[in-house]
Amino acid sequence: MKIKSLCLLLSFGAMVVVASTASAVVFTGSATGSWHDVQSNNSNDLYGITNNDGGPALSDESLFWWGDPYTGTIWDTGSTRNEFNFNGAGSNWDESAGTGTPGYMDTSINNRFLLGWFTYVNGDVWLADGVAGVELAVDVYISQLGSTFSLNNIFEITNTDNSTGDPVLDGDIVTSVGGNLSKRFDYAGVTYQFDIIGFSQDGGSTVTNNFSSPENSGTGAGLYAEINPVPEPATMLLFFTGLAGLVGVNSRRKKK
Repeated sequence: MKIKSLCLLLSFGAMVVVASTASAVVFTGSATGSWHDVQSNNSNDLYGITNNDGGPALSDESLFWWGDPYTGTIWDTGSTRNEFNFNGAGSNWDESAGTGTPGYMDTSINNRFLLGWFTYVNGDVWLADGVAGVELAVDVYISQLGSTFSLNNIFEITNTDNSTGDPVLDGDIVTSVGGNLSKRFDYAGVTYQFDIIGFSQDGGSTVTNNFSSPENSGTGAGLYAEINPVPEPATMLLFFTGLAGLVGVNSRRKKK
C-alpha cells in the first residue's frame, strides 16, 4: 500500500509542478483575420471581401459584405448592406518598430483572452437570399515562439424575414459552426493547446457560439480564446496507475 500511495503522490505532484510552471508563463503576440470561402447558393447574390486587418491604421480591419440595401424608399430610408468586420488583437502591432497596439495573452489555466473584435452590421438588403456563411482565417503570432500558425472559424448566417417590425426580434444571427479551432505547440519543455472558444459580449465572463444583430443596426462581440498546458502522457499514465493501485488496495482491505 505504501508503494502504491507513494506512486500516486509522486504522479500527482508531477502534475501540480507542470501546471504551476505553465500557469506562470505569459505569452504576447497578435492575431490577424481574413475572410474566405463565401457560402452562397444563388448566382444572383451580391457579396465582396476586403481583407485589410493588419494594415498600418489602428482601425484597419477585414470586411465581408453581402446584399444590396433598400435605400431612399419611404418605408426604409438609410439602410445599409450586411457586413462582418474583424479586427484582430494586436494586428496593427509592428514588433520591430515598437508601434501599434500589441495583443496580450495570458496562459493561466482556463483564462480567456480577446483574440479579436467581431462586428455584425445587419441591414435591409436584397440579392442576398442565398448567402449562408463565410470562413474567417486567423493567423496567430506568438512572440516567444517567433512564429505564426493559422486557424479557421466557419460562421453561419441566419436571416429573419423581418415580419414583426421589431428590430430586435427581426435581428439576424451569426453562429460559429466549427472549423480548425485548435493548435498545439511546445514552449520551454511544455506542450500547450491554443483554442478558439467563441463569442463574448461581457469581457469573457460568458462565452457562446452565436450572437444576434438587430435590424438596421450594428452589434459587436469579442472572439475569445484560451491557452492551456496539455498534461504529458507519461504523467497521466503514472497518475492513473497509482490511482488504480490505491483503489485495488482499498478493495482488498474491505474484503478482509
